[in-house]
Amino acid sequence: MRALGLLIATFALAVAPAAAAPWSQPTQIPGAPDAFPIVADSAGGPQALYWGAFDLPNLQAPIASFVSVLGPGPAPGAAVRLSPSLNISQATIYGRRVALATFGSASSTSPGSVTGVATGPLGGPMKLHALPAEVQSIAGNAAGDLAVLIEHCATNVSGCRPSAPAVVIERPGRGFSKPITLDRKGHSFGGSLTIDAHGRVLAAWDRAGVIYARFISVAGKLSAIQRLGYDTGPSGLDVVLSGDGRAAVGWTSQSVSEGEAASDFTAQIALAGSSSHFHTARTVDTVSVLGTGRYIPYQGLVIRLPAGQPGLAAWTGYDGAHYTVQAASINATTISPPQTVSTPGTDTVLADAAEGAHGQAVILLLPGRAGADPVIGTQPDGLIAVTHPPGTQTFSPHEQILPGPAYVDGATVSIDTATGGVLATWRNAGSPASWAVRTPLA
Repeated sequence: MRALGLLIATFALAVAPAAAAPWSQPTQIPGAPDAFPIVADSAGGPQALYWGAFDLPNLQAPIASFVSVLGPGPAPGAAVRLSPSLNISQATIYGRRVALATFGSASSTSPGSVTGVATGPLGGPMKLHALPAEVQSIAGNAAGDLAVLIEHCATNVSGCRPSAPAVVIERPGRGFSKPITLDRKGHSFGGSLTIDAHGRVLAAWDRAGVIYARFISVAGKLSAIQRLGYDTGPSGLDVVLSGDGRAAVGWTSQSVSEGEAASDFTAQIALAGSSSHFHTARTVDTVSVLGTGRYIPYQGLVIRLPAGQPGLAAWTGYDGAHYTVQAASINATTISPPQTVSTPGTDTVLADAAEGAHGQAVILLLPGRAGADPVIGTQPDGLIAVTHPPGTQTFSPHEQILPGPAYVDGATVSIDTATGGVLATWRNAGSPASWAVRTPLA
């Protein structure tokens, strides 16, 4: 929850060719061949990187998992082998510990299968907590509260029996609660949740083509279920709670079959004020491009709601000829008209976005991508960023992080609250995972 900064409706964007930028040289993570780095974020920013190293010639061999605790910059430190080795899908910081979502036995030598979360110090060792269903989402806060959304077979409804989403909560000194069931059973593609600084939880999920949301109070009391809108295919959800009581649920929908976009891509957002009542969802974009490799990859839609400031929504859209990256401010429960932050005429998709506590913002862009793949006969153009310093209303010209040609298969970005430094990590297909840091946005 899996924060992004200040954008107002009248901001101006300087679109320019890639310019010299204050990013460090891309650095590969030793021992991370073809790995997807997972960032453990907290309210104070990124704390550590986790990844698994696969033995590609021998996929039956045990998987080794590693951690790199972040130092100043925030730059990754030395890689340390994690104990025990884990299949890690998500990471979050809660209090002084980290929670890692796991999805089964990490090695052929481990007895049985572990589905649940592993908790412990950033560098391990980790303690495994088995849960009764697959982990869909995890979120923690600085007070030491941890929330976990679980549901049986929720990521692939084909052949799955109807199931119900549930939340397991760990409060400091109390251990894990019994699962709190959110809804009746039904067919689902999954869900997501977040938790605020006080311990209130917001969860969202889909059932039979409808998106629902529900709050859980600090005392564990469930609010009424709210019906937010519809999805038209498998959904990806982004759930956000602001420190000032606002809330947002964003979701994308698209059917993908064997690498082919089989339906339109839609991005929708529902917003709630301090009353916790969600207003009618708004469709911010529809991409009606079908075919092999033309589906929208990665996040698709990112929402951030910094406390006391306008929030940001960023998403992949389409202008009728090219894939674009759009950004719009969120003021109370109103979304401003979007602005294009990618270069006009260049197919580009969204990778990720982040915010700082003082209103600084970063959006990562993947140029040269007409959906998941580049245009036939062309090559993808690496990784670039646009940034928004605090106290201003203008995004920077494009800042080059990784020059092309390079196919970046997923990237994340985080901002360190204490220093304002920015960390970007990515997987460059066929190469070790990499990172770069940016000087503070000031």
